Amino acid sequence: MQKEQTKEVSGIKQFQLIATIDEFKEKAVLCKTVNGKAIALFKTQEGYYAIDNTCSHAGGPLCEGTFDGKVVECPWHGARFDVKTGEVKGPPATRALETYKTRVNKDTIEIEIAKEEAKKSEDMQEKKKNNNIKTILKFASLAIIFLVIQFLLQYFWLSKGKIDESFVRSFSFAGATLIGLALFSSAIFKWIPTTAKHWRFRRYLGVSGFVFVLFHALSVYYFYYHFNLKEIYFSLNPIKNPIVFGSIALPIFMIMALTSSDYMVNKLTPKVWKFIHRFVYIAYIAAIFHFIIVNPAALNNPPGYLLILVTCLALFGQIFWFFKTARQKRFKSTGSLIGILLIMGTIIIGILLYLYKFSQQP
Repeated sequence: MQKEQTKEVSGIKQFQLIATIDEFKEKAVLCKTVNGKAIALFKTQEGYYAIDNTCSHAGGPLCEGTFDGKVVECPWHGARFDVKTGEVKGPPATRALETYKTRVNKDTIEIEIAKEEAKKSEDMQEKKKNNNIKTILKFASLAIIFLVIQFLLQYFWLSKGKIDESFVRSFSFAGATLIGLALFSSAIFKWIPTTAKHWRFRRYLGVSGFVFVLFHALSVYYFYYHFNLKEIYFSLNPIKNPIVFGSIALPIFMIMALTSSDYMVNKLTPKVWKFIHRFVYIAYIAAIFHFIIVNPAALNNPPGYLLILVTCLALFGQIFWFFKTARQKRFKSTGSLIGILLIMGTIIIGILLYLYKFSQQP
């Protein structure tokens, strides 16, 4: 049983009941709320320890993460914290968590916490919400400017005044580039943990990229096919009809965008949310095959070069961290097996596409 960690209450803080010892009979971690503050309470060999339940990286619920007896791992992005000190033990988090003194009182556990924590927490949440709205509006403005630049390049230079082609290509290049940047940012956050505090920009990049890709698809269906499904899907073989690759990617990107909010993470539970968002890799590979095959010549210009560069960076970052993570687990995890199968499948499809294109040459 843990010894009392403090004997005197200073200032406005006081010890309050948080749990009973019996609650730890079948588990080592409890999710609790005291004075409006979310607390993660841990049972270790040395005693009981309490820290903020909200991950300092992206707000994930630590009490739902993996706990090895000393360190807890966030279920959202894998940030790791020492439950005794709140110290960061693994990226992408960079800021330590607040800890709370605990003591055992007979068969109950108490923590020392301030009475006004609830109001302070509410004020901070409201301030953060207002700041997020302002950031979203600023980012949306930049994304629209990026799209306008793409359109002007297409209309006045590359597409020579063809309005339909300008819309189709500007939406395509802008959307695919932003989605690629979203995936590459994940790798940057791991290479440079101090940048992980900007994790929301990955969400903004991905969602805005999807919106542009959606308008790309709608403009293609309208300008080129007049929504005639028989013409659009003359073949369901993606090697012969690359639109099928795009049709595979689009609904997955849509699911990613619709679930890219804190509300949906909590609604789905972090574990389910994380599982769903792993499908983005399938969507991204399908999208790459789509824009490479549809019209390779359209990539031979500055917007195309930028898209190719961002795509290569995104692929490199994802593959680098996949192998680094898989190697740590000795390639024995389910994720490692799925990742290897996905890479092998991509290579096989790439070879089949090359052979098909080669066979079509006179």
